[in-house]
Amino acid sequence: MLWFGRVELYMGFSPGECFAVREALSAAGIRYDWKIVDSVNPSGGRLGRFTPARGGPLDRLYYVYVRRRDAGRAQAILQSQK
Repeated sequence: MLWFGRVELYMGFSPGECFAVREALSAAGIRYDWKIVDSVNPSGGRLGRFTPARGGPLDRLYYVYVRRRDAGRAQAILQSQK
């Protein structure tokens, strides 16, 4: 799927929630894209030496995107799961 013509359906720090969103979309036959961004260093480059404080669950942002035409249906599926 191309990056334009899509909307952000989910953004959060929970890998479990991201997985549940992706599973629900797959079950409904809705195509999606997803990505993980390191919130400490979004460019992905190295920051220098390793620091033990990094690497926790809140260091990564999870995004799920759907096509604009599927957004309403995808949001309804997610609302019905809550």
